[in-house]
Amino acid sequence: MKAKEKKAKISSRKAPASKRAAPKQQRMKFIWQVADENSKAIADFPYREKDAAEARAAELSETTGKAHFVNRVRVPMEDDE
Repeated sequence: MKAKEKKAKISSRKAPASKRAAPKQQRMKFIWQVADENSKAIADFPYREKDAAEARAAELSETTGKAHFVNRVRVPMEDDE
């Protein structure tokens, strides 16, 4: 009778963790991006060329009559950088 009354033991062990390596984090960099009032990207400039980006935004604002602005954007680095 006792054999019939016993219930199967439930394993309380966790499943073994995956031995897959964690993905390597990709290096990021900042650039300046000139955008219009709809946040559509118009031009990209390296981080060191903020003055050129602001000049381009001012030029576009003047010629088109619409507001253009400069955003700092984080993008992935290429392998050759």
